[in-house]
Amino acid sequence: MLALDGLRGLSAVVVLLSHVFLTFPAFAAAVYATNVQMSTGTLEWLVTYTPLHILWAGHEAVFVFFVLSGLVLTLPAIRSSGYSWRAYYPKRLIRLYMPVAGAVAFGVAMVLLVPRNNATEMGAWLQARPAEVTWSGAIKDLILVMGPSRLISPLWSLQWEMLFSLLLPLYVIFATVRFGSVWLKVALTFASICLGVVFNSQFLTYMAMFAAGSLLAKEIDQIRRATTRLKATHWWLLGGMALVLATARWTLTLFAPNDFASNLSTIPAFLGCLLLVIISAFCPGTQRLFQSAPLQWLGKVSFSLYLTHEPIVIATAFFFGRNNLGLVPLVAIPVAFAVALLFFKFIEAPSHALSVYAGNRFKPRTSESVPLEAS
Repeated sequence: MLALDGLRGLSAVVVLLSHVFLTFPAFAAAVYATNVQMSTGTLEWLVTYTPLHILWAGHEAVFVFFVLSGLVLTLPAIRSSGYSWRAYYPKRLIRLYMPVAGAVAFGVAMVLLVPRNNATEMGAWLQARPAEVTWSGAIKDLILVMGPSRLISPLWSLQWEMLFSLLLPLYVIFATVRFGSVWLKVALTFASICLGVVFNSQFLTYMAMFAAGSLLAKEIDQIRRATTRLKATHWWLLGGMALVLATARWTLTLFAPNDFASNLSTIPAFLGCLLLVIISAFCPGTQRLFQSAPLQWLGKVSFSLYLTHEPIVIATAFFFGRNNLGLVPLVAIPVAFAVALLFFKFIEAPSHALSVYAGNRFKPRTSESVPLEAS
């Protein structure tokens, strides 16, 4: 599904934009709920508290990543009678750990190159970034499953990606073994997310999002047949619904500005992101858009962009200082894309080649090679 590569690329850009926005104290204050000073109806207010927030909804974009990972890792496993788990693990571990190691080294270098400080004048987000590199933090980032040090905050999602990757056989069993109907599995997945939100358990919440992707992989043919009957107006309505749901945290903040309401909004936000994945995969118009050359290129470098952009954004903000933050997007965004391209060429692409080699070395001779493409 080439369109999903385009969605992944666009989601990575949203994460980049979210961190650029957060260098501005007013937007950071809105996220951290500290001394928010925005006049109703201003451009700042509109891009924060309306569905326009989708432009920098970085946290919600990660929900899209989780669903996509569940889908694309489960799909080949359930479509091959000779799928090799012995080959899967070395391939997957190299594919994740080698770029992460490169990203940690890059992040450390950026902190040493452009010193940070925790001055309150830089806004709540920049103030919360670690100002110094520690060996214990770097080791935690390299291991991933122990949780990130926040030196490179996007690594928080890689903690859950790694856990899901290690537990993939259980997800395949969950998606394929018959017990009740598929709707029972959907209900269990949704219940896990709700319980995770209520009891503030990231494990229950995020791991269930991968399960939703696994269920999509199992039911992908049925979903494709069902969506062929939809007309353009139906897709537009679904797209509008997805946009409203995905940005629910920000529109609901106007009515219930408290932490519990913010946590509770994870549920509609996830449903919106799930809808975005379905729309991207099956809506003809969206397929054409996401299969375009620019978005396919973004999809190719999306992982590199995701891993390397934040140290660039932070370094740019501290380099220019509080009075020149307007220069951050003008400098950080093009530099982030340039670094992502270099990182892809010299780190990610070699890691991918090495992972394929390792997978082939461990693959039994009788196992079949099954393409990832489902259509």
